[in-house]
Amino acid sequence: MMSLLSENMTPADIIIKNFGGLPMKNLPLHNVTKISNLRDVVKNRVKDFPDNPVFLHKVKGKIEKIMPDKFDKDIDALGTAFLSMVNKGARVAILAETRYEWYVTYLATTNGTGCIVPLDKELHAEEIESMLERADVDILVFAKSKIDIVRQVYGKVNTVKHYICMDKFVRISSSRTCFRTWCI
Repeated sequence: MMSLLSENMTPADIIIKNFGGLPMKNLPLHNVTKISNLRDVVKNRVKDFPDNPVFLHKVKGKIEKIMPDKFDKDIDALGTAFLSMVNKGARVAILAETRYEWYVTYLATTNGTGCIVPLDKELHAEEIESMLERADVDILVFAKSKIDIVRQVYGKVNTVKHYICMDKFVRISSSRTCFRTWCI
């Protein structure tokens, strides 16, 4: 390096010399996949890496590999279900621990249904109710582990028209069946 500097070469000259004398602007670039939105990320994953699992999902004590094609189909199916319940642009809240269904709900909403409202699973019922009201949420998707909080806010937020449990659970009380369940 010292001998190059003694020849009055600038750092740019050294770089150009190391690349065969070509200015760097003429070097070929790595091909990059164009991504415009989250839907592109999922669709490209299906196309480019169909045999690599997206998630390892624990179901009834066994580890299940979630392949890109299944992930994509689950996102599209849930998004279609949402659009059959509410208009495009609806607000969908998620109240659950981070898990496979959480990601599917998030992407189904952001990829076409509307606006996602992720709720902190550690919040108290009063705070959840306040957030649902302020965000004008249309659909609340929740985990069975949050049923006690959902029971406390049920019926108090006029904008929430649909309550969807990620797990197999449908009763809010002994007299009323009002929740839909989501079976993937």
